[in-house]
Formats: sequence, C-alpha cells, structure tokens
Amino acid sequence: MESRHLVDFTVKAALDCAVELPLTPAVAPNFNRTPEDLMALFQRGIWPRLLKGAYPGDVEEFE
Repeated sequence: MESRHLVDFTVKAALDCAVELPLTPAVAPNFNRTPEDLMALFQRGIWPRLLKGAYPGDVEEFE
C-alpha cells in the first residue's frame, strides 16, 4: 500500500477478514496512527509485522 488514502480501508479490511481467515498485515511504524491501529489489531488477535525502513510514500501531514 503506497497511499495514505488506503490505510483506513486496509485496516478495516484486515479486522473484518480476520474473523474468517488467518492473516498477517504489515504496519508502518512511522505514522501517528500506528499505536491505535496496532491496538485494534491486537484486540482481534491479529499479530502484524512492523515494516523496517518502510517507504514513506505520501506521508506529509499524515495522521
């Protein structure tokens, strides 16, 4: 995912799909929203991978 406009959709899709399928989403640690996204994933029993040296993409003023 290279666009901040897809982050909400992707996190919601991971949360919805995890009900039926095991999955391991990748999460970029350099966003302000990452702690909340991680907590939402952990609460559903989803253990994501943290990206190391992630491509920053269009992260200017990203929340």
